[in-house]
Amino acid sequence: MRLLLLLSLSFLSVVSAFGQIKPRNELNQAYFSPNFFLPSSSARTQESITKLAMMDILEASGNDEWSPNVSLMFDYPNSTSMEYEVSNLEGNIVQGVKVEYTDSRTLIFNYGNKTRDIFKLNDKSQVTEGIFEYWDEEKEEWKIYETAMFYEYDALGNRTRINLAEGVVDKDTWQQENIKELKYEGTRVIEVELYTIYNDRPISRSSKTTYDYNDDEVLIHDKVYWYEDIGYKLRGETDYIYSDNQIVFNYYRYFDQEDEKELQSIITYELDKSKPFVGVGEQFHDLHYTLFFDGPVGNIYFDFKYQVQSLTSEDLLRNNKTKREYTYGEFNFDDSNDVTSLDDINLSKSMKIYPNPTSDYLVVEEVSNAIATFTNLIGINYEVNITNGKANLSDLPKGVYILSIEGKEPLKIIKR
Repeated sequence: MRLLLLLSLSFLSVVSAFGQIKPRNELNQAYFSPNFFLPSSSARTQESITKLAMMDILEASGNDEWSPNVSLMFDYPNSTSMEYEVSNLEGNIVQGVKVEYTDSRTLIFNYGNKTRDIFKLNDKSQVTEGIFEYWDEEKEEWKIYETAMFYEYDALGNRTRINLAEGVVDKDTWQQENIKELKYEGTRVIEVELYTIYNDRPISRSSKTTYDYNDDEVLIHDKVYWYEDIGYKLRGETDYIYSDNQIVFNYYRYFDQEDEKELQSIITYELDKSKPFVGVGEQFHDLHYTLFFDGPVGNIYFDFKYQVQSLTSEDLLRNNKTKREYTYGEFNFDDSNDVTSLDDINLSKSMKIYPNPTSDYLVVEEVSNAIATFTNLIGINYEVNITNGKANLSDLPKGVYILSIEGKEPLKIIKR
């Protein structure tokens, strides 16, 4: 797992000396995830919402006891996932994020009042392009970094290509383009490849990762290959182990011989499945990625559907470990007059569904009675009645479908 993180970071760390580039360590890692989506504001109608309230970070070496490092407090001005602040125990704000829609096709992430990231959306509300700006205090105006991001999708809506472009040469030409390509089977990511395209040099290949799933389509294993000389060579792998209230990642590193591996790090998530995260407009989020999205890093392709109680990372090579402990609280809001969210612009066309994947039924919020059309991968349509907001899918064959309801945006679902 540690190698996966390093590879992901290496994708962000190639330095370009051409033009004024946005510093890589200031780019939100969530933007490189296949699961990066728009913040939801479905929680606006709820009066009391469970949200992350506090995160304690602890450290330890060897068998030593845990030693507190820092404690961070989370605060939310309203019930949506579109704005929050993080402060330390001294009351100093260390991070602030606000998301706004200037229209239904433009999404802006404001990080304090010094930088902002602007994303363009297509008619399916998918992010297609991003630019980055900083505030010039001397001239008192926003200026654009010579950095941009571009996204591509397949017919199912899977994100297939992420391009971090840097250094403007001329119109539509960049000094270098850092590419992340994703391959799928249905909606499952099965391979990710990283490489860089230069304007004046050959392509530089970096790494390739393959993913394996069990019969329930849960990620259980991956392998990381580094590009060396004329081909890819196996350098690492991760086992994902699931139990009742725990998820463990065991990361192994390969050295010169591909049949010899060494356990190098262990990451453990402790969950509380008696407290599911449903209906509050967000999944688990982590301070490091400054955005609410499913999964803590771009390499993990499952949702945290329950409250994460702690995250422990143990580095066996350096004989040290870190731990994050999460505390949740009930937040009460009265934001009935709030009109700065997507609800007021585009929610009339969108819909919320659960569970997804599903094996027998589907709940469709804000749709009482209607006829829903489920289209499979080869174009066959199945019509199902929605009665009192619920559709019986027990007779629907297993597979991936596009759900269509008149007057609503299509959604992708999985029938198991």
